[in-house]
Amino acid sequence: GYWHGEAGMQVAQAQVRELSAE
Repeated sequence: GYWHGEAGMQVAQAQVRELSAE
């Protein structure tokens, strides 16, 4: 992936949330 570590997982989940919100 583009990110590594917990930060990457949090960012990925945040983006998924935004997509689901819409």
